[in-house]
Amino acid sequence: MGVRAVVHVHPTHIVAAMYAGWKLDEIAKEFPEVSRYTRVGPNVPSLPATSVMLGDSTAQSLGVEQDGSLRYDIVGQANHGVCSVASDPWSAYEHIERLEHICEMVLKSNVSPKSIG
Repeated sequence: MGVRAVVHVHPTHIVAAMYAGWKLDEIAKEFPEVSRYTRVGPNVPSLPATSVMLGDSTAQSLGVEQDGSLRYDIVGQANHGVCSVASDPWSAYEHIERLEHICEMVLKSNVSPKSIG
């Protein structure tokens, strides 16, 4: 499996998009430059910070397999932040930057989650 880095931050636009009702994995599908390089998993529900429930739900949303592999590179944690995993901290941060950028665009578009799909 090798070494992996986990980065957890509180990016404003990602958190705001989730608060507005967006599912990050659905947003990513609309932007090929994100979905091509970053596998976005389902949002983690709002859970108490530093709780075991938050950790377990984050692992579940990342799709952690028995062998340690992941189905997704990044998941949003509602009303909180994101968790991104990659081979090094810079690659994990790039997943965050890609998602943050499209969330900013989506929020500025004034499109609502209910008007898509």
